[in-house]
Amino acid sequence: MFHHDGRWKEFGINGVDTTYFPFWLFCIVWAVTAYGIIRTLYSESSPTISDTVTPVASTNVVKNEPLAPLPVPTTPIPKPAENSHGKPGYYKLDEAVMKEKGTPLYVYIGPEKPADLE
Repeated sequence: MFHHDGRWKEFGINGVDTTYFPFWLFCIVWAVTAYGIIRTLYSESSPTISDTVTPVASTNVVKNEPLAPLPVPTTPIPKPAENSHGKPGYYKLDEAVMKEKGTPLYVYIGPEKPADLE
């Protein structure tokens, strides 16, 4: 599969620099062989987990009884305080500055400056 210096040998049957069993072929053969071994060991004729595990007897288990639904909380959701962050208004992108400098600049538009800009 490999040369003495660690290089890969090419696939072939006619020469000292080639090999009839390259690494890629070895991987394919090994994958098929491993699959066959696993399928043989764990075939349908072998015992399954359910055959080897004994069930635990419990007197509290009731079979074929539907489950009751969980109660739904009816607590009303509190409303947030309106306009708790400042005065009414909004921010708008100043496109002229963005075209000129390349960085976005947002301008506040509203009746008064917000509290965080004062």
